Amino acid sequence: MTADRTARAANTDVSTFDPLVMYGSDIRFSVWRKDRRIGSHTVQFRRDGDLVDVQIDFRARVKFLGITAYRFEYASSSAWNGAALQSLNASVNDDGTQAEVSARRFGGEVVVDGSGGLRRVAGALFPSNHWHPGIIGETRVLNTLTGRLDSVSINAMGQERVETAHGYVMADRYLYTGDLHDVDVWYDAAGRWVKLRFLTKGGELIEYRCEKCRASDGLAERTE
Repeated sequence: MTADRTARAANTDVSTFDPLVMYGSDIRFSVWRKDRRIGSHTVQFRRDGDLVDVQIDFRARVKFLGITAYRFEYASSSAWNGAALQSLNASVNDDGTQAEVSARRFGGEVVVDGSGGLRRVAGALFPSNHWHPGIIGETRVLNTLTGRLDSVSINAMGQERVETAHGYVMADRYLYTGDLHDVDVWYDAAGRWVKLRFLTKGGELIEYRCEKCRASDGLAERTE
């Protein structure tokens, strides 16, 4: 890590951040526990008129002696107008325990329905899906696993050299503390999400490694 904690990703103009330009049609991460790959995380983007449709799929399996000892599945569908979340539906299967979260924007408010009950949230609201750099600097996020509004502090921790499928990149690391904690997220200079690391409730370290986290080389070069 460098001593300079100037965060380039935080200076990204989130109002003009276009995931289809930055990432292309999708992002793909492999998910690792210790030295074993346990799953995958994909994000797909599609333009729908003035909106961008975002589909997320996460699947993980932990095996013991060849038998699945634990599984986790997450899927969400959301619609965005620039940096403004318009709607979201998410479902979770935590080893057989099911949960659902939904959110809808009505004017200047987002109505959220989840385990925390029905609530109205004024202003901007970013879900805990990480692909949009607009979440940097927010003090509350919609936890799409629980439906709760988590109070957080997202602090710049300096720049690090991160290995991706596109080669090594210098990326800004951010540390989450508060209700959502023990989470590190890395963004490159253009504001693209390139890495994730977090601790589970059981103290297991999980890491996302980029398999595709930028648009094709020609398009990406024009955005650097």
